[in-house]
Amino acid sequence: MSQEAKDRLTNTKLQPATPAAVVAKASVRRKALDGLDWYLAGDEPPQVQKDASGLWQPCFLFRGRENWLARLPEGDDKKPPVKDIQQEARALVARWLKMQNLCVLVGAGASAYVTKFVTSGLFERIQTILKDRPSHETLDSLLSFCSDPAKIGFRLEDFLSQVSGFVHLADAEKQPLDRLRLEAALTTEKTKDLTPKGLRELLLDIERAIIVSCNVSLPPSALVLSGEDLSAHESFLSKLLARDPLQGRARIFTLNYDTLIEQALDRLGAMYWDGFAGTISRRFDPSTYALDWHYPGEVTEGRVRRYDKAVHLYKLHGSVNWRRTVSAAQNPFGIQFATHQVPTMEEWQKNAKVLDDTLREGEGLAILPTTAKYGESLAMP
Repeated sequence: MSQEAKDRLTNTKLQPATPAAVVAKASVRRKALDGLDWYLAGDEPPQVQKDASGLWQPCFLFRGRENWLARLPEGDDKKPPVKDIQQEARALVARWLKMQNLCVLVGAGASAYVTKFVTSGLFERIQTILKDRPSHETLDSLLSFCSDPAKIGFRLEDFLSQVSGFVHLADAEKQPLDRLRLEAALTTEKTKDLTPKGLRELLLDIERAIIVSCNVSLPPSALVLSGEDLSAHESFLSKLLARDPLQGRARIFTLNYDTLIEQALDRLGAMYWDGFAGTISRRFDPSTYALDWHYPGEVTEGRVRRYDKAVHLYKLHGSVNWRRTVSAAQNPFGIQFATHQVPTMEEWQKNAKVLDDTLREGEGLAILPTTAKYGESLAMP
């Protein structure tokens, strides 16, 4: 852990307790555990102790406000009992897997071993991809209004919220205040190239860069005869699929744009509902979640049996292969699958022009990582 992170963890003055539940968010930089920063919305994480150097002990497994691992005694070397923690965590998860209604929420940390970034790393990828594009000049001009551009990566959601807000304000003709003009506020001696049109192009290029950055592939594994161990996604999903057939279908909710879950399910030969209907032209249709797969018994007239290897997948913020389009009679929710191949980071490095085809005219990501995502996630789909 960097010295800067240590100083921040040991010297940060904690905020007074609030009625809201205590929330602790860990922000992991590019290198795994290179910097583990706590942001506390209360007095301190419940039952999480400091070690001898004054740092928070990051071994925790919360059940409500209780750290389930805090009751495990330290070893003779005054270090956390790693084997006991692993055994306790496995036993607890094994009990959870037997529940009738099993739901799993997957965040960015679950994909970090493949994407190699979380939070700030995404903004660095965006800057790299836009380096030789006209939108990069707009981005540089925009960052001149920031007192500390180095921190933008850790506040990417707030940054994109402002940019998105500027774009909507600039489209004054469609707003009630149709005489409002944003050009004057954006014009300075150093930012003459910063225009509403440039902001729209920048936002579109940022969406494209996010798609390319998050379009990653699972590492080789024994399931594709080119590796030894199963990937983390394959190992976890295989346990979900091995549940008792009499239990309900497992439901996986993910906030990630990547398709690592879908890739792992394909390798495992599993069926899954992702809310889309159709084959050539796939479009979102939530009624598909009410369907199920069955097959007959040993004879044609035998007892109909339920197909076991199936799960429900809900991508709350969309996917790299989702496209938001204009709503139509055959596509009332305005979400459909990309009809063209989505480029990867490696393909972009070979040919930077593929970025232009990532999003076609009138297309966009389902939900951008802005503060509006909470409200947008409540709407269909």
